[in-house]
Amino acid sequence: MFCQQDRKHGRYFRMTEHIHEPKRRFIIIPRYVIFDTNCFINDLSSIMKYVHSKQPSSFIVTVPLIVVQELQSMMARGERLNNITSEDIKIDEQQELKHKQLAKKSSEILDFLHKAFDSNMSNIRAITSKGSLLDRIDYKEESYNNLDPTNNDDLILYGCINLVEKDRHTNNEQIDDKWMHTLLKDAGEQHLTNQDEFIYRDVILITDDMNLRIKSLGYDVPVKKFKQFRKWANTLEHHRQPST
Repeated sequence: MFCQQDRKHGRYFRMTEHIHEPKRRFIIIPRYVIFDTNCFINDLSSIMKYVHSKQPSSFIVTVPLIVVQELQSMMARGERLNNITSEDIKIDEQQELKHKQLAKKSSEILDFLHKAFDSNMSNIRAITSKGSLLDRIDYKEESYNNLDPTNNDDLILYGCINLVEKDRHTNNEQIDDKWMHTLLKDAGEQHLTNQDEFIYRDVILITDDMNLRIKSLGYDVPVKKFKQFRKWANTLEHHRQPST
């Protein structure tokens, strides 16, 4: 659900999501929004809009370093295909076209990311699998040689989990549960009790991968499909528009 504008901290909107136990609720105050690789590939324009937002309360587009590495690998694969002829190796034409399209898209994304980080834009940061936030993407973190490459999604999730843990105590101390009860009731939320447990998060993962979403919820990491997040972000942007 989407709450009405926060009366105490007017720059925020809140998105709540029930999880398995009926008395436990996510209270999400999106500050660090972590996108997986497919989000960049499928809708770079939306992410660019978030990065270029001039709103002082805009969330921070957070780029996992493993996503950067995946994009670099896809671009390199396309470049290798450009140097291979049909006489060198038998190549499936559809697969070749797919890889070349991904390589071109990856190059566009990386170009945008390098420009954004080189410009020191305030609405974008990189994140390591240890949850460390960086203002650069040329950082070489721990080697992945001993990890199954199919587990890149796990590295994205590890970064989310570690960042949540670093911010958890700060989040819980900044928000009063009684005030949150009042806010939710004013927004029309039903079936609230004094025993409800609120889980405050300012980190949210955006992915359309069902397995990754299930894993995220298992670690109390808020997660949304990109379409759902775009709808929420558009709602937030609409409410920010000055009345005429």
